[in-house]
Amino acid sequence: MSFYYRDYGLKSPIKRAADLGSTHSGTHHAIRLKYLSMALIPVLAWGLYAVISLAGLDAYSARFWLSQPINTLPALISVIVVFYHAALGGQEVFIDYVPNRTIQFICVAKYHLACCLACIVALYSILSIAFEG
Repeated sequence: MSFYYRDYGLKSPIKRAADLGSTHSGTHHAIRLKYLSMALIPVLAWGLYAVISLAGLDAYSARFWLSQPINTLPALISVIVVFYHAALGGQEVFIDYVPNRTIQFICVAKYHLACCLACIVALYSILSIAFEG
C-alpha cells in the first residue's frame, strides 16, 4: 500500500497548504450532515416511543402496530433519514482517510450503493407490512 507523498522542498507551510485545493469545497456536506443530525432527534424520540410501545407484544401485534398509518409514516421517514445520514457520514470518512482519489471514488460509490440498497430493502419491508396488514 503506497501513501501519497509530495516532495515540497523549501516551500513554506502556507504554500504547501495552498497546493491541497480549495478549503470551501466540502462545506455543503458538513451543513447537510448537521441538518440531518438535527432531523435525527425526533426520529430518535419516535424510535424510543416505538420500543416502549412494542415491549412485550408478539410478532402479530407488532405487525399490526406497524401497519397503522400513524406508525408507518414515521418508520419510513426514520429509515430514509438514518440511511442518508449514514451515507453522508461514511462519505466523509472515505474522503478524509483514503489518500488515492481513484480508490476514494470507488469506495464512496460502493458505499453509497450499499446504503441505497439497504434503504430500499428496509422501505420495501415496512411497506409490505403496511399494505399486507
